[in-house]
Amino acid sequence: MWNSACMSFALCPLLTVGAVELLKAHGSDEQKHRYLPRLVTGEWTGTMNLTEPQAGSDLGALRTR
Repeated sequence: MWNSACMSFALCPLLTVGAVELLKAHGSDEQKHRYLPRLVTGEWTGTMNLTEPQAGSDLGALRTR
């Protein structure tokens, strides 16, 4: 059965690819030099941090319309 730890590790490759693509398209030469080698080799992983103005990290407080 999947738990949150399994899910977070399963998402690492997807988030890393997203970070690599973002850096390739919009990163400065310095950012590319600093981050891309370690992301591509798997030494580092990408991440995603989201927030909502009314909720912060409380997902139960999110509102949609």
